[in-house]
Amino acid sequence: LTDVGSVRKVNEDSILLCPEKRIWAVADGMGGHDAGDLASQTTIAFLRDVAFVPRMSDYADNVEDALLAANSRLFQLGVDRTIVAGSTVVVLVAHERHCLVMWAGDSRLYRWRQGNFEQITRDHSHVEDLVDLGHITAEEAEFHPQANVITRAVGAAAHLFLEMELLDVRDGDSFLLCSDGLYKELSFEEIAAVMASFPPSRASRRLIDLA
Repeated sequence: LTDVGSVRKVNEDSILLCPEKRIWAVADGMGGHDAGDLASQTTIAFLRDVAFVPRMSDYADNVEDALLAANSRLFQLGVDRTIVAGSTVVVLVAHERHCLVMWAGDSRLYRWRQGNFEQITRDHSHVEDLVDLGHITAEEAEFHPQANVITRAVGAAAHLFLEMELLDVRDGDSFLLCSDGLYKELSFEEIAAVMASFPPSRASRRLIDLA
């Protein structure tokens, strides 16, 4: 689910749900920049057109190629219009007992497994880099004046570097893909409580209502 929220007039988030092709994604147009909604829609459109193939490695290559193509399209658009048309993205691709997460920016993937809730992705952001360097704490990062500065996004630069992680899948696992519109409004504990109490079909609605 996606919702414009109570702050912006335009919804800059776009989503993809294609269980028949075993792919899910969330893209978030870069706030404060022109064409953020177009950037996220373009990113999702390229992913929607990915051809499904049963071999995981080949399918992952197709998904990566689609994101690189979206990056080229959006970067050229930005050059032509003298704007920044960028979008974060997080993609989940499932295959039997494994899944692959692929992302750029600060949209996230979380996993609920047997009573444990954890963040799988690492934000590509300025404050995350400061945390890694030990300059600030994770708590300080939440209220840092540059908390919204991301270091990777589809369309923001001529070359896109995606991060990927292969995960195992167990019975009962639930995965949450979301933009910062969710986790900047709700605490980690609040999100975990919803994931513990509701099935996925209801959890997404509950999380948006709380945010």
